[in-house]
Amino acid sequence: MTIHFHGSPIWGDEHAPTDMLIKALYRDGGAFVSFARPEQMKKIAMFPCDIRLDNGAFSDWMKALKKGTPVDWSKRRAKFYDFVGKWFSRIEWFLIPDVIEGTEAENDEQIELVPDWLKSKAVPVWHTDESIERLLRLSGKFKWVAIGCCGPHRHIRSKWWEQRMDEVFTELYINRNLKVKIHGLRMLDVRVLGMYPFASADSTNVAVNVPKTEKRFPEITDKLARTAVLRAAIEKVHPPSISAWVDRKMREPAQAGFLFEFTDAA
Repeated sequence: MTIHFHGSPIWGDEHAPTDMLIKALYRDGGAFVSFARPEQMKKIAMFPCDIRLDNGAFSDWMKALKKGTPVDWSKRRAKFYDFVGKWFSRIEWFLIPDVIEGTEAENDEQIELVPDWLKSKAVPVWHTDESIERLLRLSGKFKWVAIGCCGPHRHIRSKWWEQRMDEVFTELYINRNLKVKIHGLRMLDVRVLGMYPFASADSTNVAVNVPKTEKRFPEITDKLARTAVLRAAIEKVHPPSISAWVDRKMREPAQAGFLFEFTDAA
């Protein structure tokens, strides 16, 4: 099963054409194509790779924050499902539209609005500012659940994020012994992937960093070479298995609650 899913689009130049970079990034790997940026879907689909569709909610949410306006899925839902339907036979699964920092009822409503003929490949999003109860409910209904970070856990690798991930995976795999597979949205950071038993994760890390020659691997300036090196650097890191993570967690000193035990003391 493919674990590492790379976001698109990725762009080349006169020395390393875009088509070559697409092949280098996705061939025999995983592609996470966003409805917000679908322009390379046709080319990606030509190569042997596992494809999943992102609903584009995070991109739209970020734009809406800057404009001070809410994201209105009622205006986009039909177009999104037309896009899903067009590629349905080619994709592994797609993310159900989600309302970031919306209510649980709003997000449950989006699940109910998935067309019947697409439901077999529909994956819900659970947001870290939602209740664990909702996560458990989704985990009982779906084979996959994607986790999106927002609210106090928005910054991945922060102490608040780590505490929430500990709570999530402990509840799923230690307290409940569930079989659900978890996909980490924007969590394909090698410093994150090795921490928790994600079944898969995605990021646009490679596409974003290929042109930034002054930052990662500055000694490599060719875009094709950078694509290959960045992909390899990410994909050499694998998450722990559920059993390995549970075993490691059970061996840790019971300190998680200590940080909060005396918070009301004067």
